[in-house]
Amino acid sequence: MLQLPVPASIGENHIVWKLEPWLAARGKSRNQLAEAMSGELASNRVTVYRLEGQKRLDFATLTRIIRACEQLTGERPGVGDLLEYREG
Repeated sequence: MLQLPVPASIGENHIVWKLEPWLAARGKSRNQLAEAMSGELASNRVTVYRLEGQKRLDFATLTRIIRACEQLTGERPGVGDLLEYREG
C-alpha cells in the first residue's frame, strides 16, 4: 500500500492509500481510473498519488477520485475505503 507521509510533528503516524487494492478488488486498474478521470485529473497525477504519495490531498481532488471510482465501478467508495490512518 502507498503511504502518504505527514508532518514530522505527528511522529511516526501516517496515512495509507487503499485506492489500488480497492480498484483491484473490483477488477479495475489505476490506468482505467485515469481514463475515467480524463479531463478531471491528469493521468500522471493518478500515478503520483498511487506511487509517490503526497503530503496533502485536497477535498476537491479526493471528490474527483471518488466520483471516477463510482463511474468506473458503479460503486461509490467512502473515504475510509480509500484512506487509512495508521500509528507507528
